[in-house]
Amino acid sequence: MYHSQSQIGAQMAVDSFRTSAGIGRRPFYPLLMALAASCFLGTLASDIAYWHTADVLWANFSDWLVTVGVIVGYVTVVIALIELFAIRSPLRRRPTWLYAAGAIVALILATFNMLVHTRDAWTSVIPWGLGLSAAVVLILLVTGWVERQTSYSADTEETP
Repeated sequence: MYHSQSQIGAQMAVDSFRTSAGIGRRPFYPLLMALAASCFLGTLASDIAYWHTADVLWANFSDWLVTVGVIVGYVTVVIALIELFAIRSPLRRRPTWLYAAGAIVALILATFNMLVHTRDAWTSVIPWGLGLSAAVVLILLVTGWVERQTSYSADTEETP
């Protein structure tokens, strides 16, 4: 069967696009999770600053940071579920249930922290606001470390 040069070139371009489009697919939710985690870390830092200075400015920063972190956290959960069930990615080789469970527990605690931060300045931070902020950051650090160790060990086992 005879194909013109333009048909062969067009087919090669389509095949090339399909190949390159499938290779570069990376999940988007880790970027949003990093934004939420940085907001929670900022909440802890501003809670500590308020504890030491008693300046209401730091309590206001904590309010805004924990609220933005919680909103971005829930958006992250929705996007992660969409990526998990709707998008088939070859990079999703193993389940990350421990990381997901830790992130959800941290998000629930951060939601309570957001509600605690709605009170008056001193009672919004000391003692429960600061304690919840520290617990959220600690949970995120531990689950992130465990995920990194699991990911690193899974990658080294697959490579010969």
